[in-house]
Amino acid sequence: MKTLKSASKCFEFDIESASSAESIFEIFYDNVKNFGYEHCSYKVRLPLPIANPKVFSFGAIPCCADLGNHPNLCDGDHARSFGLTKRMSTKLWPETEKIQGNNVRLGWVKAIHSRNGATGILMLGHPPENLPHEIAPNEYQAIDAMLSSMHTKVTDLLFKEYIPEASAKISARELEVLRWTSDGKTSHEIGLILGLSAATVNFHVQRLIAKMNSANKMHAVVKAVALGILNTSCDVFE
Repeated sequence: MKTLKSASKCFEFDIESASSAESIFEIFYDNVKNFGYEHCSYKVRLPLPIANPKVFSFGAIPCCADLGNHPNLCDGDHARSFGLTKRMSTKLWPETEKIQGNNVRLGWVKAIHSRNGATGILMLGHPPENLPHEIAPNEYQAIDAMLSSMHTKVTDLLFKEYIPEASAKISARELEVLRWTSDGKTSHEIGLILGLSAATVNFHVQRLIAKMNSANKMHAVVKAVALGILNTSCDVFE
């Protein structure tokens, strides 16, 4: 049986040509099955819209079917029940533990968080009578690497379709204005801080509203926070 370590060598190449999130997941799932996990579930929650974040589900594990349908995918009570409150956390179940009477045992559960605000959770399981072989530390690293690559590629595709403003080109000056706006500063106050006129500040604000596909400047700030844009260094935009 091919190990995850050897399978991961060509994984990056395989997903590079994949054109949909579903096909990327199928490539990942094929690699996981080679390692002995017959059940695989991957859920992705986008950061927007704030009131009702979009959640996408790939694959399924019977005992966890309700988890992926919950909007608070990797936080709140659901995450705490799986021990997923820390960044890039992993929980492994003892091979002797059967999940809530279902004919599945979970062997791997991991949350992953992106700088752009997307959150994912991977769950791997197997029938009780078909135990995977013991996973070596380097194979844990291999599945981590494949999950990270899959999550990056999948979220890139989903963002292009559902949140195109996440890739908006924001100038260093616009980012400065956006940051001071997020601190509650008025256009006049921002102008004094940056050595600009209030009219120039308002010009940048209007450009930001358009680029972020927002209704007003508060909406633009909320989107920027959710997408991690305010955590980006100004040097990146120069």
